[in-house]
Amino acid sequence: GQLASVTISTNMAGRGVDIQLGPTSEEERRLVLELGGLYVIGTTRHESERIDRQLRGRAGRQGDPGASRFFISLEDDIFVRYQLKEIVPGNLDRINTRSSEKLQKYIHLIQKIIEGQNLEIKKTLVRYSELIDKQRQVLYLRRRAVLEGQIDLQFWQENSAEQYAFLVARTGIEQMTNACRQIEIFCIDNLWREHLAKLADRRDGIHLLRLGGQDPAFEFQKIAVNLFAHLLEVLETEMLKIFNALQVKAGGIDLERAGVKTPSATWTYLINDNPFENMFGVALIGNAGISLSIGAVMWTPLLAIYLLWKKLKRVTMQTRS
Repeated sequence: GQLASVTISTNMAGRGVDIQLGPTSEEERRLVLELGGLYVIGTTRHESERIDRQLRGRAGRQGDPGASRFFISLEDDIFVRYQLKEIVPGNLDRINTRSSEKLQKYIHLIQKIIEGQNLEIKKTLVRYSELIDKQRQVLYLRRRAVLEGQIDLQFWQENSAEQYAFLVARTGIEQMTNACRQIEIFCIDNLWREHLAKLADRRDGIHLLRLGGQDPAFEFQKIAVNLFAHLLEVLETEMLKIFNALQVKAGGIDLERAGVKTPSATWTYLINDNPFENMFGVALIGNAGISLSIGAVMWTPLLAIYLLWKKLKRVTMQTRS
């Protein structure tokens, strides 16, 4: 808002604060107002029209004068990333006053398509992650209870009486209890990581079920329920397996030798059950006269080959690393 100054911003920020015109003095404010106030220049259009409007809204706040203008190119990121230049008529390669209004309509359509795709991705993530989050809560309630000292010593004593008595006699009840706590936490964390890895493996091709008329989210949830039930079944077995392998050294119980180690990686996951990625989705929307069933028949073999190639490439990279 200062006189004869230019501020460059790489992203929108501070939307709750108005830019004051001529903030240093009344004379500077008068000069800025005479020049027309704040002039906002946008160098590209965003995926969301809402962001464009927020940028425009920086000028002309609270009754102050101001103006805004966007300079765009068909080589901008939004056009290149979604290959949207293909749906813009060739005669609009050169933008002039006559074609500007028509181009604005195409950009508006493009933004609506992208916003719709992003909304579908968010809705899909909620459908998939809701069940996994509930499973995490169930497991982490048990984990927190163990961390807070709620150790079921009776379980260890009943299922491995000889080892229990040996460890108590050699190290004392306190060290043995601490070992049980670390074993249970380790097994919970390790099995949860394996659970996410299995879900990630099932997830890779889950979206192809949509082409067969099935609901990928419903099928994925069935898989997740079965895998989680298996996790709960093997949890106590894994705990006892490690417990029975414990040995005593000079400093106490040797947990590391039994395989109880801190993990060095964290699992994250992202799911999208739409088989048509950006280019495919826009192409289908841009050709509304073509039915989805015909599009599915055309793209299914290509998608299957593409996804198989991606999976083999990932496995090869993991093997090399």
